[in-house]
Amino acid sequence: MSLAAGILACPARAHANDREWQAKAVAKYPSLGVQGSELNQRFLELHNQRRKSDPGFFLNPQWPLILADELAATPLPSSTKVPSESPPQPSKTTAPPDPSRDTRANPTATKTAPASANPAPTPPNRTKPQPTPQAAKPPESPFPVSLVAIGAAVVGIVVLVSAMKAVRRRKHRARLIAEAHQFLESARRDRALQPVPARILLKPGETAFYSAPSILYETRAVRHYQSGSVGFRVAKGIYVGGSKGRSISSQEWSQIDAGTLTITNKRLIFDGGGADRTVALNKVLSAESRMDGVEVSAESRQKSMVFAAENPLILATVIHICCQIPDPLNLSETQLQITFTE
Repeated sequence: MSLAAGILACPARAHANDREWQAKAVAKYPSLGVQGSELNQRFLELHNQRRKSDPGFFLNPQWPLILADELAATPLPSSTKVPSESPPQPSKTTAPPDPSRDTRANPTATKTAPASANPAPTPPNRTKPQPTPQAAKPPESPFPVSLVAIGAAVVGIVVLVSAMKAVRRRKHRARLIAEAHQFLESARRDRALQPVPARILLKPGETAFYSAPSILYETRAVRHYQSGSVGFRVAKGIYVGGSKGRSISSQEWSQIDAGTLTITNKRLIFDGGGADRTVALNKVLSAESRMDGVEVSAESRQKSMVFAAENPLILATVIHICCQIPDPLNLSETQLQITFTE
């Protein structure tokens, strides 16, 4: 692996000037371009550290040579020296003295130092251990692991809350259906709807069969402002494609009043604190139960009304029986075919 491969393995993108200075660094320090060499590994480690501590350092295109000079100025860590066995040296015998070299006979002769019996040891062979090639590290994720864990935890909490709400809704619906079945079975067994006391004044021949606290909801027009767009500029002070903001009206359910809802054999009466509603049963077009109330449509009204009830199924059942049967006190000849779906 060349220096280019070792350096370019870093996350930074090298430009043409970076590659030129990388080549100069390799030319000055050849071992820098050898994969797995000690200088190459130290260069990569210093490069990663400098990326984290001083990213602006790499704006200088000469950074490869500057890093290499810093490493060269730093002493290498000491490595284990493995001495090699020296080959046996042949023994040297002492030659007989040469009269011609006798300094006494020839004072001008140069004195020769006697040969040492123990020769100088051969310096050991310092073999540099080859570094073990390291496997390439996987690229780091751009997002911290903590953020990923937090995101997964938030998604799990949202899913758990949604599941718990769905379970509560199913249990609430099952309870309402069970209570409605008990009410209907009681009416079949007694062959009549049981009268209840009412807070309002009833007309002659009028009997109340339902009276409970309720809340009246009706649709009201609500205006929302929709912002416009500027468009794009074609000249100074001239824009094309822009649009102005506008006000949009939509119908939304709004709470009108709280009071008491009473169902008799002739009328539907809502007695509120500030708003009252009275509808003759022969004018009722539909009564559909919802999770929180009953939506009633009548001929005399353009908008539907929603009446909140503790058990909307029982309220809708009473309205249907009082609208279809002349005398709810006598159900002996009437078969109540009412079903409640999950």
